[in-house]
Amino acid sequence: SLLNSKYKKEFEGLLTDSSSWLYNLLQIFHDDKINTCVLDCDKTLNMEHTSGSTARQEGKESGDWIGTFDNKLSSDAILLFKACHELGINLAIASFADEAMALNNDNFIAGEEMIREILIRSGKFDEEILFNIFVVGLYPKMHPEMEIKTNKDYHMKAISEHFKVDEKNMILFDD
Repeated sequence: SLLNSKYKKEFEGLLTDSSSWLYNLLQIFHDDKINTCVLDCDKTLNMEHTSGSTARQEGKESGDWIGTFDNKLSSDAILLFKACHELGINLAIASFADEAMALNNDNFIAGEEMIREILIRSGKFDEEILFNIFVVGLYPKMHPEMEIKTNKDYHMKAISEHFKVDEKNMILFDD
């Protein structure tokens, strides 16, 4: 039970009050057999927009410093991921942040590496949760040879295959 989990204090009130967003959302997950929760990174998990890549260090030319994203994770997204983890629901991030955006530039970080750095630096997730978050970072326009649409279809398919689940049992939250 979430009320007995290590995040008990964070969930307090949100799981016993039937008017709570988390209570209602988890009830929908249960009723609809949702087994995988997927968040977009920019403006959903992270309240800032990364534009797909950022400078590794303060003072590097152009781009934002990775530190500008510290303390910018959505408190609701944090709670949702923690609750899903405790319930055994798979966690994933589907983002257009693509490592190809930082190729040939050691001063920049992008894609999965950037997203993981943002998650780690937030200090909001323990190692077990961090290990269990699957990240797909791909911007279709950076890979014209793949001939894929500019939406999250590719990401959802990759996540479905990774967790070996049916896409109808997955939910994507995106801005």
